[in-house]
Amino acid sequence: MSNLLRYNPNLQSFLPVCVTDCYPGTSGDFSTQSQGGIYLNHNNGPVVDIDAGCNGSVAGELGGAALAPSGWKLVFNSHQAPMTLGQSSYDPASMNQDIGWVSIEQNFSWGDIVWLTDTPDINEADSSVVQWNPVEDTSGTEQYVVGWAEPGYPYVYKLARTDTDGNILEGPTDISSLAQWGRRDDPMRRHYNDDIVWAWFDSPGSTTLNFARLVSGN
Repeated sequence: MSNLLRYNPNLQSFLPVCVTDCYPGTSGDFSTQSQGGIYLNHNNGPVVDIDAGCNGSVAGELGGAALAPSGWKLVFNSHQAPMTLGQSSYDPASMNQDIGWVSIEQNFSWGDIVWLTDTPDINEADSSVVQWNPVEDTSGTEQYVVGWAEPGYPYVYKLARTDTDGNILEGPTDISSLAQWGRRDDPMRRHYNDDIVWAWFDSPGSTTLNFARLVSGN
C-alpha cells in the first residue's frame, strides 16, 4: 500500500520496503485472519504488525528512509497498540497514529522500534528522515533530522534531531511558519555541502515551487 526503494551508494545496495494490507502475513480467511505489516525485500519481516483488511485498508504508512553508514534509518506512522486479526479490526476511529523509527542493516535485519511521538489525540503522518552533519559538530556522532506533520486546518509541521538510535536530542520544533512538505512525500535530501534541502507546492495546482534549506553550519 506504500513503498520505498532507497539506494545506499556506500553499500552498493538497495533497500526495498513496503507496507502490506495482506500478504505475506495473512493465512486463512480474510474476515478473521487478515493482517498487515512492514516488510523488507518482499518478505523479510514483519518489522511491525499492523491492523489491515486484505482489501486495501491498512493502519500504517511509510515515511522516508535515510542513508546510514551500515544501512538505513526508516520512519513510518502506525498504531502502537498490538495488532488484532481480521477485517473488523480495521477501525480508523480507534487507530491512533504515531511516528516510529527503526534501524535497518544491509542484510535486512532490523533493530527495536523507537516511537518518536506518543500522542493519543493526534494522528501524525507524512514523516521524512535524513542524515544530519552539522559543521560545528566535530565529535563525529551520527545524527539525523526527522520531520512529520500533524493533520489539521492548517497542518502543523515539526522537525526533531535524533541520534543514531532514534533518541530525540532536540525538538520537536514547529516550523509551520517557515516550511512544509507534501502528503505521503519523502522530500528531504542531504546536499553535497551537508545542508538539508527539499521542495514543495503549497496546494494542488499551484505554480509556485517552494524550496527549503536547513543550513548545516557556518
